[in-house]
Amino acid sequence: MRIVLTDAETHGAEPDAALIDVVHRSQRYLHQLTDGRGRSLTEIASLNATTVSEVSRLLPLAFLSPKIVSKIIAGNQPMELTAHRLSRLSGLPLGWSDQSALLGL
Repeated sequence: MRIVLTDAETHGAEPDAALIDVVHRSQRYLHQLTDGRGRSLTEIASLNATTVSEVSRLLPLAFLSPKIVSKIIAGNQPMELTAHRLSRLSGLPLGWSDQSALLGL
């Protein structure tokens, strides 16, 4: 739950560190999976002190469109797009325009 202390019209771009962290972890997991070392999901989970479930859940987020990632880093995402919501998202579309529509970006 997030408490908003300002109205939406005066909301300035403010990066959400937790949301940025979710995107960063997804990209790190993908890099570790594809860097040529032949790591399994179990090894990646162990390397990052997390669970295989978390790695599997976040990996699809490594395929977010660059436009969406840029907006998240700049803090220009909708207020309802939180780290929790993004990390629990199931069925992320492959098409970047479909991703934008789903996430309100």
